[in-house]
Amino acid sequence: MINAYVVFRSMEGRERMIQAYNYNRASRFCLARCCKSTHITDKYFFGRWLEVTPGPEPSDILWENLGTSRRERAARITITFLLSLIFVIAASFMAAKLETV
Repeated sequence: MINAYVVFRSMEGRERMIQAYNYNRASRFCLARCCKSTHITDKYFFGRWLEVTPGPEPSDILWENLGTSRRERAARITITFLLSLIFVIAASFMAAKLETV
């Protein structure tokens, strides 16, 4: 999956883009195959339909994380999970120890 962030000059341009690609799968099939509609087939990019969704606010994006590879992201998630698991186990042992005292 490849993501792209697009900045529009106006809210009207943003809304027009979202409306232009806001077709469900059945509508796309019917318009492209049955009706031979060119305004649908022109919107395919290398044979695939682009999924256009409103993105987050630019201030909400952690731009430094965009260059993070899948392997590095998986390593971060694994390390965070293991540290959290160790913390939960340690807290459980301490709570059990305090109950016996």
